[in-house]
Amino acid sequence: MMIPQSEQQLLVYLTPLRYVGLAVLVAIEIKIVLALYRSVFSGATRDAAAAQIQRQADLPPWLSRLLVAEALLWRRVWLFVERLFRR
Repeated sequence: MMIPQSEQQLLVYLTPLRYVGLAVLVAIEIKIVLALYRSVFSGATRDAAAAQIQRQADLPPWLSRLLVAEALLWRRVWLFVERLFRR
C-alpha cells in the first residue's frame, strides 16, 4: 500500500476536495469552450479564433488550432441540420 494504515483515515476527510477540484476543472473547461464557440459561431476566421482562445486560455498554439477545428466541425453540423429542417 502507498499510504500507511495509520494515515488512511485522512483520505476520508480529503475526499470532498476531489469533487471540488473536479467542479473547478469542469467550470474552467466550460468557460474555454463557450469562448471558443462564441468566436467561431460569430463568424471569426480560423486564425482569429485560434489567437483569441490562445490568449484567453493560455493554451499552446497546436491545441487552440485543434479546438477551433472541432468548433468549426460542429458549426458545419449545425448549419447542415438547419438546412435539413428548413426544407
